[in-house]
Amino acid sequence: MRSRIAVLAVLAAAATGTLAGCSADTNDSSVAPSTVVSTVTSTPDDTSTTVRPPDTSSTGLPGTRTPVNSAGAQPCRAADLSGTVTNRGRGGGTAGSEYGTLALTNIGSSVCTLTGYPGVSFVGDGNGTQLGAAAVRDGSTVVTTAIEPRGVATAQLRVAEAGNFTGCDQVRADGLRIYPPNDRDAIFVRTTVFTACRSGDAQLLTIGTLR
Repeated sequence: MRSRIAVLAVLAAAATGTLAGCSADTNDSSVAPSTVVSTVTSTPDDTSTTVRPPDTSSTGLPGTRTPVNSAGAQPCRAADLSGTVTNRGRGGGTAGSEYGTLALTNIGSSVCTLTGYPGVSFVGDGNGTQLGAAAVRDGSTVVTTAIEPRGVATAQLRVAEAGNFTGCDQVRADGLRIYPPNDRDAIFVRTTVFTACRSGDAQLLTIGTLR
């Protein structure tokens, strides 16, 4: 009789432990992590294309894409693209620099390709005047990226501290002029978070290759 009672007690304890474990797992999985993404965008002037935030519903994150069939695809042109710039703040191992992500979204109706570096410069004075020198390339490997309609290609943008340049003549930029690779037409992306220099010798911008 005592033996049967002992066995029943062990079984009851095991069942209680299992139920407690299930309850803990349910509570843990009910709290999902959240991510807040801040993107600086606005509508450009009459000579620029419409700036829209990148669509990541099918790609997960900007710059991460499923393979795209690029057979017969033409190079992306400014008219096919819209742009955004996200300021990620300071970091990356370079003192006195801010880092951002330039994202170009295919707003056309067919797959197009981007190969290499975009041309990037600050503009201001309310009329598109270039501020400082155009961006230099960071030496990253050049690749060809095919982006489907609403797909996104990204490049890292580094902005040096304007105060580090003698004779800078600091000014708040109106935004960025972006030339897609091998294109003479540009996209205007309005963002007022960066301080530029009027001096044409001030080399504030460094750009990576589009991926």
